[in-house]
Amino acid sequence: MMLEKKNISDAQLNQILRQTGLDSLDQYIQKYTDSERKLSVSDYMTEIIFHKGLRKKAVISRSGVSENLGYKLLNGTKKTTDRDKIIGLCIGAGMTVDETNRALIMARLGPLYCRSARDAVLTVGLQCGICSVIEMNELLGSRGFRLLNLHESREGKSE
Repeated sequence: MMLEKKNISDAQLNQILRQTGLDSLDQYIQKYTDSERKLSVSDYMTEIIFHKGLRKKAVISRSGVSENLGYKLLNGTKKTTDRDKIIGLCIGAGMTVDETNRALIMARLGPLYCRSARDAVLTVGLQCGICSVIEMNELLGSRGFRLLNLHESREGKSE
């Protein structure tokens, strides 16, 4: 699978890309990118979950996302513009900061940003191995930040 072939962090890959010139660009694309197929965020997250030996049900349970919505997001039958829901699923899957950022970028929701105080708390929580939204929300709340909102959509409707 893709992850076995490219077991390299995004930080390392960005360093390699910065050193890549026009003469080695095709090699870089062939070796490090998903050029042979367009990987969706649901495919990517499902692949991570599989490689970690987890079950979707357990991931969804730890994510705080409703079971119905969680399965739809992971199966690719529904998309969301709510960044917190993707972050919740990433936390539930025990994903690293790099894996979480890749999922957020693939979902077009923007990676965790080091200058955002709330994102800094989320980043450190992920680095410390927090894999439960309840624990992450305790960390956010203890520092006065908005909790991950996984029950209501941004428009205020239940999902």
